[in-house]
Amino acid sequence: MSKPAIEVARRPAAFIVVATVLAAFLAGASAPSPLYGVYARTWGFSPVTVTAVFAIYAIALLGTLLVSGTLSDALGRRPVILMALGLQSLAMALFLLASGVAWLYLARITQGVATGLVTAAVSAALLDLQPADRPGRGQ
Repeated sequence: MSKPAIEVARRPAAFIVVATVLAAFLAGASAPSPLYGVYARTWGFSPVTVTAVFAIYAIALLGTLLVSGTLSDALGRRPVILMALGLQSLAMALFLLASGVAWLYLARITQGVATGLVTAAVSAALLDLQPADRPGRGQ
């Protein structure tokens, strides 16, 4: 049984939307980086602290991937992606409101969790959207 024509026609658009979400998250992960020098001068923290702020993001991202990598299989791709978008918005608000190093850690942890959630869900969604006439790609 073949898929309805409307569903097949939506696949390229859905693929573009999902790929754009992933690109936006990965770009967002580096967006605050130029501000760290300003924060360091303003709040007087060391280069080691800047390194720790970078590292906490990676730890949060990897931890989230390990713990919730299959969450979108259970809840669905869209709810997990929407949850990640909400967390990413919260992370950006935390950066905006930051008044000290603790805020930067909280913002980076939130951003790492959001990126971990979206990376797993988007990767699965991109596999779901692969063309039926090209079996075996991405597997």
